[in-house]
Amino acid sequence: MKVVTADGSTPDAVASLKRNSWIISQIIPFIGGLVQIALQIFIGVGIANDPEKRSWFDKLGNLTVVRTQ
Repeated sequence: MKVVTADGSTPDAVASLKRNSWIISQIIPFIGGLVQIALQIFIGVGIANDPEKRSWFDKLGNLTVVRTQ
């Protein structure tokens, strides 16, 4: 599996930062951990309910995950 842009190319740094921006909550002591758990649930539910199986953060960065051989 790999992450690509809508046209199939490798994502640039900005798209990667957008896709992984949810991880920033980990730097806040204690509350950051709770926020992290909530975000993981939010992301999982979003992926499960999306027909393309893309998270909100994938859409923010205009990215998708594809299977590779």
